[in-house]
Amino acid sequence: MKKTFQKTLVAAAVATASFVALAGGGTPATSNLLFPYITTKASAQTFLSIVARDATLPAAGTARPVHITYVTRPLAGGACSHYDGDMAMTGNDQLTFEVSNRTDVNTLTGDTTSTPVQLPANATDRIGFAILNNHAAGAYGTGAVYGAVPLYGEARVVDTATGLYLGYSTNDLHTLAAANPDFAVATGEGPDASTAPALYVNKLVSWFSTGAVDTTWHVLPLNTEALMAFAAPPAQTITYQVQNAAAGGVGGHYNNNEVFRSSTATYTATCIGSVTRATLLDPIVATHSVNGGWGTFVRTVGTANALVYKNETLQPGILGGNGQFVTRVPVL
Repeated sequence: MKKTFQKTLVAAAVATASFVALAGGGTPATSNLLFPYITTKASAQTFLSIVARDATLPAAGTARPVHITYVTRPLAGGACSHYDGDMAMTGNDQLTFEVSNRTDVNTLTGDTTSTPVQLPANATDRIGFAILNNHAAGAYGTGAVYGAVPLYGEARVVDTATGLYLGYSTNDLHTLAAANPDFAVATGEGPDASTAPALYVNKLVSWFSTGAVDTTWHVLPLNTEALMAFAAPPAQTITYQVQNAAAGGVGGHYNNNEVFRSSTATYTATCIGSVTRATLLDPIVATHSVNGGWGTFVRTVGTANALVYKNETLQPGILGGNGQFVTRVPVL
């Protein structure tokens, strides 16, 4: 039975990876980027790679500032705080760095044309996100003149303690060019937005057997950069409930055999939130789907959108028991 489930889990993981690789064509790059998942966990390193494409072909070595804002909170929970500054990039430059400077990528790769802004040494064991912007009208108190060039980004997260090897691109994780970009804009240009225009605020959440995989969801409420990062403190919130339908449904979820159980539990994410099955489904009702299940993740309070990511950790004895996955939850 265990071997059969392991084979099934491997097949599902391969299918999921293939789906993620093929899903979505993205949207043309703009002057901003959202990196929705970074971590400074002691056993992990988060590498960001950014390309600033400048079609005007400026003279080699011409400095173009790109502003980066980190928003993080302690892994165990708590309030978010921001840390920001101007990175130096030249036209058509590639900048790759580790957000906590645990690996000095500039020195290792001989990068002399760019200078990152990294989190300070005391910002360890945290989770969060990062926003980049170089819109010409950007005003961050630095007096810099930004180039408004299209930005392209990728992230790599490696956690040696959990076996997490996460890679993602910012293919559709940007929004309309603006001094204060709005990542929840409903014009088809923001993350999880349609061409209606409308926001795909509701998601579909599912999970494997709890004996094989421990599941947590990270919820990132979206809004303007100012409200996500610079409010005092950053406190964007959104409330979700697992229901049986996308609109007007009953709170609750299905197990892996189509049986529904109702529930009144809701979850509110502040800044960036993390929620487990026990909290999301109510501890008693959660026992209904220990072998797997699913439900619709429906927004019940709030007006903005959110990105939702599923974090899965293999239990001891399952495929070696040292593996972790982070995948984006599909929209309804």
